Amino acid sequence: MTIFLIKSLLSLLLLFAAALSMYTMFEIFGRGTSATTAGHFKKRHKASGYVYVLLFIILAYLCIGFMTASKAEPSPRAALHIVLAWSLIALFVLKVLFVRIYRQFYAHARTIGITMGVMSFALVGITGMYLSQIRRNGLLGLIGYLMLAGGYLLIMNTTLIAAAV
Repeated sequence: MTIFLIKSLLSLLLLFAAALSMYTMFEIFGRGTSATTAGHFKKRHKASGYVYVLLFIILAYLCIGFMTASKAEPSPRAALHIVLAWSLIALFVLKVLFVRIYRQFYAHARTIGITMGVMSFALVGITGMYLSQIRRNGLLGLIGYLMLAGGYLLIMNTTLIAAAV
């Protein structure tokens, strides 16, 4: 297996963990579930968050190792990838601080969580786009393109909704 395939598979798992985290919080805040059901969803959210962080660390390690081995200046795609990754780290730290320490900002944790999920979606889409260029725009290229386009559409919509609310 190539390093690109390994990173792509781990990225899909990362995306699944992000989607699961978003789903659990949508169930709690969107439907107003009972206290016992909400407790179960919060445990799932926390577990998927730990999986997300673990996968993120593994992917970051692989990406940093690849970049140092190449000894080249990052391409624009890699630079965008790096900026999105650092933004995810900053948002994750901010979200944890809001939930655990600065409770008066708890309502903002929802928006941060949605933004993190959408940014994860965009990161996976960028990886898919890169692999599509290597493989001459096969099915994986189509999926990557749709994920990237959908990710940016969701980022735009989330920002507009957050600004309006």
